[in-house]
Amino acid sequence: VKSVSCGEHHSAILTKQSHLYMVGSNSMGQLGIADLPPTDQGFRRLSTGSPCLVDRLKSYKVDQVSCGKDFTIAIVSANAFDSTTGLLNNGFN
Repeated sequence: VKSVSCGEHHSAILTKQSHLYMVGSNSMGQLGIADLPPTDQGFRRLSTGSPCLVDRLKSYKVDQVSCGKDFTIAIVSANAFDSTTGLLNNGFN
């Protein structure tokens, strides 16, 4: 683990391999994960107790991450940014 950042109800885990994992509440899209697995009863899950890889960033080198109350921002290498990929969305797009 390279670094950890905590928001009010969620946390970000940045690995030494530059992969970003998120855990906690996704009620505002702060995990950056659009589709969490449904609950056993088939309901939409708004949180996760286990770290989930942020798939949209797995092909990028994440350099830094910071969590706010109900948001997360990830900094990727300058040569990796592409404004058409939706990197700055809330995970629900």
